[in-house]
Amino acid sequence: MSNFFSRRSIGFQRKCGAMEIRTPNYLVYTKCARVPFLTDDILEDHLSHISPTRMLCLPSVYNLAERICKFPGTARKYLNLSEDIFVALCQIDPVDERLYGTDTQSSACINIRRGRMLLSADQYMSTIDIFDPDISHYMFSTPNSAASQSALKKAATRTATHHFQCHEIYSTRLGSSSKPDSELIIVPDKNDEKLDSNVLQMGAQMADQAETCSELDNEDNCIMGRKGSVATPPPDEVHKMAIKQGPPSCSFSAGDAIETQDNNANREKLTSSGNENDADCNYKSKSNIAEMAIHIDCTISIQFALNQILELDSYLIQSAKTLFIFYNPKSLLFPLADLKIVLDKFSPAVAKILIGAKSLDCIVGGIELGFDLFDGSYAYLLTTKNLALNFDFKNFECCDVKKEAILLDAEKLAYKNNFEPLSKYCDCYVCKNYTKAYLNHLTVTKELLGPILLMIHNLHSFDAFFMTIRKLLSFQHQSSEQKEKFECFASKIKELKFSV
Repeated sequence: MSNFFSRRSIGFQRKCGAMEIRTPNYLVYTKCARVPFLTDDILEDHLSHISPTRMLCLPSVYNLAERICKFPGTARKYLNLSEDIFVALCQIDPVDERLYGTDTQSSACINIRRGRMLLSADQYMSTIDIFDPDISHYMFSTPNSAASQSALKKAATRTATHHFQCHEIYSTRLGSSSKPDSELIIVPDKNDEKLDSNVLQMGAQMADQAETCSELDNEDNCIMGRKGSVATPPPDEVHKMAIKQGPPSCSFSAGDAIETQDNNANREKLTSSGNENDADCNYKSKSNIAEMAIHIDCTISIQFALNQILELDSYLIQSAKTLFIFYNPKSLLFPLADLKIVLDKFSPAVAKILIGAKSLDCIVGGIELGFDLFDGSYAYLLTTKNLALNFDFKNFECCDVKKEAILLDAEKLAYKNNFEPLSKYCDCYVCKNYTKAYLNHLTVTKELLGPILLMIHNLHSFDAFFMTIRKLLSFQHQSSEQKEKFECFASKIKELKFSV
């Protein structure tokens, strides 16, 4: 259980500032860069406390690339994402069904609204350049068959080739820079004596830079950012996001505006010249270069995952700072515990992101293995099935762990005349103002308000789940009683043997 109690944070350093995300945490799942069923006003009014992150899925946002190229501002402004939001871009959508036999030797397939689109390494990196995320991963390939060992081996070789090509392009974009403008840094707990000295040094450097930025900001009394001020989150001693403003040299000026227009012109030229499949890889100098990560497909078998690592260039593995793991909890050939074999091939200082954890017990197991961030599609999947999460995270010792008690089916006939709150354990907007009977009416009659209210509740409860874990982990050095309390919470969650 040693990894279970090693607490740390993900420090995110951008060209014009730095922020800290306490882990374990999650990436808020999006469709077309929007949280499903919810508007920005709803998020601001009722869910302002949730994780300051967004996960963009390439299949759902790819159609927006052409419009962003023609837009005079930045991609963040077009997508209405504020500067204090951490954005990750993934090649696939963890909710969509996996497609096999669609990739070619030199390209990977994504399933967009208009059909299937084949992307080469050049086109993939061009797309990332357009959306300007804070972090993304190198392109990977899907095997033609999940049952053929020959197909799995060829897919591992193609993935290694895509990684190498993307890394070459990424290095060209960086040019003479020693590091990208967007970078994830591990900020370890000072009480953990087992952490690597290099990691401690990185965390200290980030803290020093953030302190310097804060002093300059107070001295000059100015607000910095790429194009606006940084919103201050509500006070929360557990879910804490420290925002430090950048130095005056990072401010947005008229010269920067001209440079941005030129960059947008280059970006439009890149995608609109000729056929989309013939786009040249002519990367521009941009205000923010995303951190790129290694991606390992762990959805099929442990052997396939290890083959990908063996095929990768040793330099990529040794220099990796962030690792994306795509996992399928329903895979019978790849239990979650086997992910430790994959993680042991990388440095403990690597920031680990698990995509595909679709149950609470899978997330807890991932935390045991040392994962820092998880995809937040669980709340969305519950909502699409008209289910509401019903668990007392604060008093979990007394909470029932049966599936009927944990998940409430809003369509169930028994709730037709039930005028109790949706969940007696929850203090979200929905549980304070609506009853089970009303939610039952909305779901049975297919009213549009039904999934909106369910999404508010499920996202609020999902965030409370992570807040409870972070709160329990924050006591790891205080007493053995707190350790036992956390182990009790973990064992309770692990009894929930179901996925969505």
